[in-house]
Amino acid sequence: MSNSAKVYVAFLWHQHQPYYTNDLAGETMLPWVRLHGIKDYIGMARILERHPEVHMTINFVPSLIKQLYDITEGGHEDLFMKLSRKPAGELSDEEREFILNNFFMANREHMIDPHPRYRELFIRRDFDNRRATRLLKRYMEQDFRDIQVLANLVWFHGTVLEEEPDLRALLKKGRDYTEEEKQFVLDKEIETLREIIPLHKRLMEQGQIEITTTPFYHPILPLLVNVESAKRCMPGVILPKYRADHYDDAVTQVRRAVEYHEEVFGQRPCGMWPAEGAVSEEILPILMDHGIRWIATDEEILAYSIQKFVSRDNHGNVQNPEMLYKPYLLEREGRSMSILFRDHNLSDLIGFQYGRNRAEVAVDDFVSRLQYIADQCRGAPLLVPVILDGENAWEYYPNYGIDFLSGLYKRLSGMRDVQTTTICDFLMQHPPVGRINSLFPGSWINHDFYIWIGDAEDVKGWEYLNRTKDFLLSKKSSGNYDSEAIARAEEEILIAQGSDWFWWFGSDHGSANDREFDILFRTHLKNVYALLGEECPSYLDVPIKKSVAREFFTPPRSLLTVKLDGRVSNFFEWLGAGHCSGRPEQGVMEQAAEGLLTDIYFGFDRSNIYVRVDGVRNMDEIIDEGRTVRLKFIYPREADVEVHPEKTPEGAYRVWSHNLAESAEAAKACVDSVLEMAVPFECLEMREDRATNFFVEVLKDDRILERLPAGGPVTVTAPSAEFDVGVW
Repeated sequence: MSNSAKVYVAFLWHQHQPYYTNDLAGETMLPWVRLHGIKDYIGMARILERHPEVHMTINFVPSLIKQLYDITEGGHEDLFMKLSRKPAGELSDEEREFILNNFFMANREHMIDPHPRYRELFIRRDFDNRRATRLLKRYMEQDFRDIQVLANLVWFHGTVLEEEPDLRALLKKGRDYTEEEKQFVLDKEIETLREIIPLHKRLMEQGQIEITTTPFYHPILPLLVNVESAKRCMPGVILPKYRADHYDDAVTQVRRAVEYHEEVFGQRPCGMWPAEGAVSEEILPILMDHGIRWIATDEEILAYSIQKFVSRDNHGNVQNPEMLYKPYLLEREGRSMSILFRDHNLSDLIGFQYGRNRAEVAVDDFVSRLQYIADQCRGAPLLVPVILDGENAWEYYPNYGIDFLSGLYKRLSGMRDVQTTTICDFLMQHPPVGRINSLFPGSWINHDFYIWIGDAEDVKGWEYLNRTKDFLLSKKSSGNYDSEAIARAEEEILIAQGSDWFWWFGSDHGSANDREFDILFRTHLKNVYALLGEECPSYLDVPIKKSVAREFFTPPRSLLTVKLDGRVSNFFEWLGAGHCSGRPEQGVMEQAAEGLLTDIYFGFDRSNIYVRVDGVRNMDEIIDEGRTVRLKFIYPREADVEVHPEKTPEGAYRVWSHNLAESAEAAKACVDSVLEMAVPFECLEMREDRATNFFVEVLKDDRILERLPAGGPVTVTAPSAEFDVGVW
């Protein structure tokens, strides 16, 4: 490092993906580790490799590295990869629907429209107006094969394509791909993913980059250590009523991260980017105990810590650079932690703004801002931290950001007053002279924890997590369970503590995969019970995100008059019913399975709730093959109604009920082409305008084969006096 520069720029790229794998089932539902791997994780390192005079810090979350190794060394294939590999001519209708619904999840401007065939297939899909089930006849076998290829091929980073003439040729070909060409593309993905960690390790060993870590599964560490810390930055926050102690897990998340980092890269990390830049004073002893010497967070945390705010002019240039652009030291009980605070504006310009500009214009603007800082420097060199996600911005840039990053690195290499640096190198040359007496708790978003615990849905998620953690602790302390099962259950808790689940809860964020995130979070908690052989509580079947719960079904429109005979007696019998399809339009996890049930219809008269179950064949055939169909109610009374294959002397199917309240009328069921059930409101303790939740399960030999809806229960409300046939 030269000592002549006035300004040192410390880029930190944060590389992270949620943990998409259900380890218990051995299933990975979403493709983003793989696709961002062949684009951003390999591409950013290759661009940097071409500019050896540029130095920076790259933060690799351990759970991301684990997922990369699971793909490259463990043979894990996500659902999207499995459907990509399958010969197009062998795809079922359900799989074709899945492809039409999910294989266009890419930035249209930069990843779909530049490729005429991909664009043609996308436009034909007509997302705004047509369900995939109505479009299958529009697509031939070759169309699906081209979608399979292009949905993968367009993700390859330009630096990879430059070195792979065969991939370039296939991209240029653009259409009419063969099965052999498709397999070549998919094999190249795995080959490319295998390069990511060795390339970063090589750049680290050459001294060009510093590699740092994050607590293993990316939890909001301050909330694990002490959830009450949220009250300091959010005085009016309503915290979960049901609490659990996660302190030991916080220690485990840090310890495991440091150990895994050393195992992968051959040395322990000097620094750490806490997940979401979330910090508090209470996390510092844990970090120092594990050898972490520096952390970074947002400039607003500094402002609230020292009660002095960053001043900017109308162009966003900092007017008190001597305050922001230096590392600080916080000392406690003879130990110290160096803390950096990122320039929020410079980081967001790259993350959210420059993609709209021509590369040379964006580079000029960024460099001029750095030169402005250098021109203000009158004393010791300034450190400008620029910290942001390393994978999310680039699909919004032309050419995946290659022109911008290459141009920026080239310009920075030639500047006299400005130099790039790793954070650890700077701290060794320029030990912190700034001191802070306290560290305000908060994150890099609005200097608080609202995103992860401020919404009612977040709180509900924490209560699910807390109850499951307490259940596990009670079982562990009993000494009656296998140590391996306990260890695996503890791992599921660590995964469920990840910040990403809570990021998507609440109204502040949403994505095309909201349903999958909701289901995955609850699945990890359910796995705790499954690993210990215990019955899972029904509340874990209830979605947390309201929009997810609403997607599963349409509500009843009118009162029903049902003749309980196991047949659809006439057109009007179920016309006003609510409906839930066994083949939902968008959900990845539900579409992945082909089941026995196709539809649930439900509604009520003034005294009963009615449920009709349709199958891929007549329901009496499905049950006669030794299966039981269970109608399971969760709220306000947890109860079951089961239809068994055993017959009564009169030849009817046996109907068993469990935990229904006493009633003058019993629950009834009749099976023929469909299964029709009637349960009195009185049995469920339902009153006017009071809701119940239910789902339908298929069992064989006491093992659940299928559940509908897969993502959560149907909710139905008992009719009010005003609810009548006129509604519809």
